[in-house]
Amino acid sequence: MDIVAKPEGKKQAEAREAWARHAEELTKWAYQSLYARNDTYPYWREDAEPKPGWRRKFEGLGGDELMRHFKGLGTIGTYTLGRDNRCKYVGVDIDAHEGQEADPHVNLAFAMQS
Repeated sequence: MDIVAKPEGKKQAEAREAWARHAEELTKWAYQSLYARNDTYPYWREDAEPKPGWRRKFEGLGGDELMRHFKGLGTIGTYTLGRDNRCKYVGVDIDAHEGQEADPHVNLAFAMQS
């Protein structure tokens, strides 16, 4: 199956640029708010065999790698459980993907519930 990239729209470009512009502040926030472990983290490998996917890096996450992520130069994740098995946070993925029906207004209303 061939994947055809869609051109980036103006709003997407503005959002990407804002993330890159604030990468330093976002890095500090991510360390304080998201990272429960300092010895390992997941990262996305587009060139992985037999297919692209998430892999685990067995080393501490440095600020340089976080900055690359916020500038859109790499994709990394976080584990929500620390080494002490305590949960740092819970996330919910509510976006729709290619071929799925979704109402963005319903998604936003769900996301804004407290």
